Formats: sequence, structure tokens, C-alpha cells
Amino acid sequence: MERLRWITVRFGIALCFYACLYTSLNVLLSRRVESQKSRIEREGHPIVAGELRGENIPVEEDAGPAFRALCEIWEGRGNRWTGSGFDALDLKDGVLVKTRVSGGGSDPLTALGAEEIAELRRQLSEHEILSRLLEEIRRRPRCGTKLAFKEGPALPLPHLSPAKSLVRYCGVKASLAAIDSDYTRSADHLGESLALARCVAGDRFLLISHLVATALERQSEIHLVSLLESFDFDEPSLARLQAEMEKLPDLREGWAEALIGERAIFGSIFASRLSGEQYVSNPLRRRVHGMARLFLLADYDAYLSSFPSVFEPQRLLEKKSGEQLEFPAYVTLTPRLLPAWNPTMMNTAKTLLIRRLTRFAIELRRHRARTGSYPATLDELVCPSGFPAPVNPFDEKPFVYERKGQGFRLTVASRKAWWPSSKSEENLEQGTINLSR
Repeated sequence: MERLRWITVRFGIALCFYACLYTSLNVLLSRRVESQKSRIEREGHPIVAGELRGENIPVEEDAGPAFRALCEIWEGRGNRWTGSGFDALDLKDGVLVKTRVSGGGSDPLTALGAEEIAELRRQLSEHEILSRLLEEIRRRPRCGTKLAFKEGPALPLPHLSPAKSLVRYCGVKASLAAIDSDYTRSADHLGESLALARCVAGDRFLLISHLVATALERQSEIHLVSLLESFDFDEPSLARLQAEMEKLPDLREGWAEALIGERAIFGSIFASRLSGEQYVSNPLRRRVHGMARLFLLADYDAYLSSFPSVFEPQRLLEKKSGEQLEFPAYVTLTPRLLPAWNPTMMNTAKTLLIRRLTRFAIELRRHRARTGSYPATLDELVCPSGFPAPVNPFDEKPFVYERKGQGFRLTVASRKAWWPSSKSEENLEQGTINLSR
């Protein structure tokens, strides 16, 4: 009996100690989380997915309906294009070429013959409705979204895959128009390609859409530079290209909005488990208790704390290439939910630099079209008002510009310091533009 009393007293003391410790930690961690959420609210940002809202765009400016219709049509009719090797078409030295992919790899590039070009033109002529929708998307400067962000991480995105193929489709049309010396039409098709990237970026609060949009933009700009290398676009067509480039959304704002959405969507999972309320459409909404609650609160606090350090691209690029955020051992969920900051930010950084290099390449060609030759230095280049400075947007070091024969070379001086690459070839993906004409 005495032993039972001894055990009961000590059990009661341990229970009281546990209750006090649990209550104290619960209050401390809850206050930390609430403080983080209050900070986010003061910044005017949403905390959970249900608070995310698409941009209100006037009907006459919204390319969204045409974009969604275009993707639906492409999904229904485009399979025979992608299945016939359409995505393997590219432009090389002013000639359309294709790569045959076999089980052992890719065959060398081979030029399309006259019959293949004729068949390609015939197939393109059958897509009148696609042409009308692409033209409408190009003319409308903004793109709204119909996504229900409350779907959370399981949000369906059926438009991303068609958009990728459609960019290649527009590139082929631009190449054929340039081969026909119809540079105005070629510029418009390149504008359609850039407009598709603009529409994907219209999802705003989704990091995956931001990543796809920047990839599509880079693909379009690389093809644009390839056309400049192969053909002499006239000044009006170059002006059209520059106007299309000006419509592209601000990449820094897009990155910040993607992080805001990422935080709200995945933060809703934490909020659902802690409160029992359904903030996103997911099955994990049963409220947790006891030690599981404390660990989840610590995870949520770590998750919210990790975002302020990555909203500014410069702060992230100052990190070493493989460096990642570190968390205590008891924080287990946050490292799985957070994206890999370095690769995603590097994607944005690369796109911003490629965009700036491309715009200067167009402006240099416009200078040559007006004066008959390229300028000796970038200081002689007369750019429109609001044009970006000829510097790397992240370290502010000037571009390196030099005349080479009849053309020029434009590159960044500090690429290797912050943009490591194993490739030796100089091209736009590596931060260099070489035009021989």
C-alpha cells in the first residue's frame, strides 16, 4: 500500500510537471506562430489558401478566356502534332532542322526537305482557330486565372503541358515566316510565344506556374535570338519585338507572389491540423493534440520564419550554390514542404538576365537598322525611356560588349561567380549573345 502511494504521488508530480511544461510550451509556440501570422497580416498578405484571390482584370484586357480555350483545343487536337515529332523541330543557321530520338539517344540534326516543309505548312494552315486565339492572346496585355486556390497542393493545372507545346508551335510558325522574309508576321508569332508565358504567369500565387512561365519565356527568347542570328529583321519588326518584350510581367514581383502563395497554400495544412478547420481540400484536417501539437507548432513556426530570408533575390544569390536553410532535428515537416530555394531562385535570376540581354540585342539591331552599323560602345546606344541599364541585374556589374566582325558579342562579366555551369559553349543560356551579322 505504501509503495502504491509512493508511485501515485510521484506520478501526480510528473503529471503536473508535464501539464505545466506542455502548457508553457503550447503558449510559447502558439504566441510565436500568432506573432508570425500578425506580421504577415500587417504586410497585407494572405495566411491561408482561401484568402488567395486572382487579379481583377477588365474583360477587354483579359487574355484568360482565349488562353484556356486554346489549351483545351490543343489538348484535344494537338496529340498528332506532338506524336509526329513536332517538338523536335528547331532552327539552325536559318534552316528548320529536326532531331530523331531513338532508343540509344538522339541522331544528329537534319534539315527538313522541301516535301517536309510543304507538309508542315499544310498542317499549319489547318489550325485557323488556333491562330485566331493566339492573336487574341497576344493583343490582350494581361491574363486572369480561374484557379480555385483552396484546392491546395492538389490544385489541378491542366494548362501547363499544352502551353509548353504551344510555345514550340509558335516558334515553328515564327521560323517559317522569317524564312519567307515576312518579318512582321514572324515578330507577331514570337509575341504569341511570349504571351503564352505571360498567361502561365497569370496564375500568380503558384510557384510551379512561375517556374514554367520563366522556362517558357527563356525558350521564346532563345528562339528569338536564334532568328536574329539568321535573318535581318527590319526596324519596324524589331520595334514590334521590343514592344512584346515590354509586356512581360515583373519577375521579382512574380517571384514574391509565388512565395506568398506557396506560404499560404502549404501553411493551410498546418492551420488545418492545429485548429481542425478545413482551410484546403485535403484529408488531413483532424485536429492534433498533445506532443504532436507541440511538434507541429514548432514546424509551423519554422516554416513561417523561413520565408522572409528569401523574398529578396539578392539575399539568396549571396548564398553558396549548395547552401540551404538549416532546421533543428525536431522540425521534420518544414524541410519537405519548402522548395529548393537555390534552384528556384536561380531559375528566376537566369530569366531576368536573359530577358535583359535579349532586349539589348534587339536594341542593338535596331541601332544598326537605323544607322547602318552597330555602335562602338553601349554608351552610344540611344534606348527608350525606362529601358533597363546594361548591367547584370543582381551584382550591377556592366555587360561586356564588343564588336566581332560584322556582328557583336554581349555577355556578363561576372557570370562564373554566381552562375556555375559545366558547359563550355557560349550561348544565351550561359549569359552570352553572339550575333555574326
